Amino acid sequence: MISTKIKKLRELKGLSQEYMAIGLDITQGAYSKLERSDKGISIDKLKGISELLEVDAMDFFKNSDEVIFNNSECEKFGYNYINNFPKKLIQILENQIEEQKKEIDLLRKIVDKNL
Repeated sequence: MISTKIKKLRELKGLSQEYMAIGLDITQGAYSKLERSDKGISIDKLKGISELLEVDAMDFFKNSDEVIFNNSECEKFGYNYINNFPKKLIQILENQIEEQKKEIDLLRKIVDKNL
């Protein structure tokens, strides 16, 4: 099932359902439902999921779990666990950091003005 492969790959990459939902502009509950059934996955959603997971969307249609492990880019043997964050997640987090820096600067100016 496509939904099972999506869930396995998401988990191997260390991504949350919430992250995936934000990236797809849907609720976490709606995303959770996508992982439980192939019925609700549109082509657009599948394309978005593949971009977030940084894999080719056609990989989900292949019959082998080998695709999942070849695309996971992580090793979970013993203490060797490497997590490569997707580029889109890094971009989202960097944008949030910049917004928070601006907010901190503004608050500092307000505090300095009132002292």
